[in-house]
Amino acid sequence: MLYFTHAIHLLSSLLQAHPPLAGVLLSLVVFFSAYQHFDVRDSKGGKFFQGLALLILALFGLNAVVSGMWLSLAIVAGTAFIEVWLARRQCRKTEKMTPS
Repeated sequence: MLYFTHAIHLLSSLLQAHPPLAGVLLSLVVFFSAYQHFDVRDSKGGKFFQGLALLILALFGLNAVVSGMWLSLAIVAGTAFIEVWLARRQCRKTEKMTPS
């Protein structure tokens, strides 16, 4: 139990020191919820959550630029690239599944 407490304290201090990393975690959770919406055939909800995840990344990326956290900005940019790639892949997959 003591190790768990130390791990939570370490994670908390890391996320407080680097807010863009907290934004990446939040964005990934929101992006995962977009996949849940696509699973129930709600593509509008899925696209909304994908856009929300990218908006979160953009805002935390802006925070990283203003704060001068260049490594965090690189992590945010890499996450945004991956999320855009996955979103485009999901949209193509959804378009193939819907009859014309």
